[in-house]
Amino acid sequence: MGAFKNLGIDDGWAVDLVGVELGSFFRWLLDSHPEDDEIFNHFKEGDPEWDALSDNAFISGLMDGHIEADFSFCSFDLDVLPYECCDRLKVLLAEFSQVNLNMVKTLPNGTRTEREWNFREDNNQHFYGDIPYNQEIITLTLNWKPDALSPSKLVGKYQIDLPLLLEKGFVQEGSKGIKLRFQSTGDAIEIAIDRNSPTLRIGSKPE
Repeated sequence: MGAFKNLGIDDGWAVDLVGVELGSFFRWLLDSHPEDDEIFNHFKEGDPEWDALSDNAFISGLMDGHIEADFSFCSFDLDVLPYECCDRLKVLLAEFSQVNLNMVKTLPNGTRTEREWNFREDNNQHFYGDIPYNQEIITLTLNWKPDALSPSKLVGKYQIDLPLLLEKGFVQEGSKGIKLRFQSTGDAIEIAIDRNSPTLRIGSKPE
């Protein structure tokens, strides 16, 4: 995962993102924190030194999963991103590193998944199901809607490592398998055992 180093450049942060996969990070950023799209836009607009990042075809390929690339060629400072963006990026990357420890991976929207679940907000703001113990890593499409009469909208498509979630306390064992539970808190969609347990944010309610 990326690391942050204070290099004393204008008393600000220089951000080293070596090893962070661009497409996964951007998909997660726009799904989980759409309010931070300014950071994505800085990358999308690019910088003269990094022509690839300003190429729309390159960005599109990253977002739909056809191109894989990481930040190995990117180490930037405040001349590229405003101070507040660097500071916020530090927080976001720390959160992304937790989500992306192979526990929950955001997949491109066109991915076919083994399961499709429909989260209804008016049903106690949560949705859960049991996953058989012999299915340790699953793919799942999660949709959301406010009530029974509204159309479903996509939250995201995910690859989920259940043993890792169990180890970190985000899911629990049951008589029929691992109980995987999603809940909404404000605009956030999270994985958690219950309202009193640790939460793992994986997305946001669709607009």
